[in-house]
Amino acid sequence: MHFALSLYHPKYAVVDHAALVLTENWKPSGTGGRSSRGWGVRVDSPTLAADLAALFASDIAGRDVTSWTRFRRGRAFTESDPLPASTFPTRHAPERVQVDAVRLLTAPGNAERAVVGVVDETDERLDVVQVSVERDHPFTRAAFDAARRGVEVRVLLSGAWYVREENEATAEWMNRRAERENLPLTARVADPGQRFEKIHAKGIVADDTVLVGSLNWNRHSSRENREVVLALESEAAASYYGEVFVADWRGGRGPGGLVWVAAVAAVAGVVLAWRRLRFEGAVDLSGAWDGEEHRTDR
Repeated sequence: MHFALSLYHPKYAVVDHAALVLTENWKPSGTGGRSSRGWGVRVDSPTLAADLAALFASDIAGRDVTSWTRFRRGRAFTESDPLPASTFPTRHAPERVQVDAVRLLTAPGNAERAVVGVVDETDERLDVVQVSVERDHPFTRAAFDAARRGVEVRVLLSGAWYVREENEATAEWMNRRAERENLPLTARVADPGQRFEKIHAKGIVADDTVLVGSLNWNRHSSRENREVVLALESEAAASYYGEVFVADWRGGRGPGGLVWVAAVAAVAGVVLAWRRLRFEGAVDLSGAWDGEEHRTDR
């Protein structure tokens, strides 16, 4: 069944039996390490690779798809100004850890329900990094509900120029509400210092579960865009991503870079066997807003 998508927003690739899922766009400011903080994971799994390839095949055969040959007909393209040659430091060393399970989440589809489910099952800590959040989204409501259960909730938002004013107001609103209800929830706008330019990651560390992918905390993303997210269940993975989150939460001169990983996974379910998960390193592997994308492409 084909349906119209508002925006094709996932960042993934399938090569043979491996799948790469990122929060990042493939451009110098993103995967080129020139600008943004991002997260990602490489998964070695024939099952996941096959299911993502099937998703790609279904999407590319959709009625609303326009081939590049047809799209470029009659159009002229000019190169944009190049980004500065400098890159940001990489300070998070690669690690190899075990992961208990990996699930594939997609939007439209199971992603919104699954993310709310992950947040609802959180018992101790919930760390969220996003470009921005929609105040009345089910994800945001679930985060406040988690805080009401006593979960320590931290929400880190981007300080990029195109969302800074909005995010400062949102963080203030979240903190006021938490203070009024005496909740263990804190929100802030990132202060990256010299480690990277801006937050572009869309990640969650919920106890021992990590979510990595393209899903933003707004209805447009969860209900109208194509998005791809992986849920990694692993104490060691949560520890690694958690350390990256803490460094960004503290800001200033903490460790910089992006994180991306490799693992074995199965889609649409849980992998019961122990799998190997490799963090390929923490480099700034994230996308940037170039003024031409829809604002939900964050």
